[in-house]
Amino acid sequence: GFKSGGFNGSSFSGDDLVFEEEKAQTFELGAKGQYLDNTLSVNATVFRTKFENLQVLAFNGAFFDVTNAASATAEGLELDFKWLTPLQFLSLNGSLGILDATYDEYNNAPAPVSNGINTTQDLGGKTVALAPKQSASLTPSVTFPVGDSLGVQAAIDFLYQGEQFSDTDLDPVTKIDANTTISARISIGAQDRSWALTLGGSNLTDKAIANQILDTVFYPETYNVTQKGGRKIFLALSASW
Repeated sequence: GFKSGGFNGSSFSGDDLVFEEEKAQTFELGAKGQYLDNTLSVNATVFRTKFENLQVLAFNGAFFDVTNAASATAEGLELDFKWLTPLQFLSLNGSLGILDATYDEYNNAPAPVSNGINTTQDLGGKTVALAPKQSASLTPSVTFPVGDSLGVQAAIDFLYQGEQFSDTDLDPVTKIDANTTISARISIGAQDRSWALTLGGSNLTDKAIANQILDTVFYPETYNVTQKGGRKIFLALSASW
């Protein structure tokens, strides 16, 4: 596959006005299986993707420009499963992701602004930003009848994301620590799923988690932080016919 090249809107020096198209070639091997009398479903995939002229967002001291890293490689494993346990009311869903994404060559990569404006570094062999090495989820859910026509379903989500850098220059300030968030929901409704009333919430522990940390335009060595959503509670009524 590929992404087309393009143009940056501004440049103080006339450099980096144009960036080239990005190309990617992926090899993937996957398997799907049913086990334990068809109560356990497992899907697994291993992959390797080679990027040429990887498009990256780089801070030039005043603006963010798109530039090209020479090459990068991403390889890893993705797995998900669903298990209808021997306890008839309990099921488990989960996923696991393992990723190793590194620059093969990136000689003129932007350096942290603490090194000086418009300085560069060699990121060959270093990790790609926004590419956590591990991610995982686990969702136990229970379902049971209430009377002849109603049912109750409750589930809780444990979501894990490994540490990652959130800026291309791999500035230590932009490193986001590994984190786990918890969501949950409980529904009561018709067993034929014609209607349901659901109470739920996300980030129930109300953790303050950074989503991205970037240099502040025109203010070197200061940073903008965007934060993931805090605790949210919702009530929903759904109906189908």
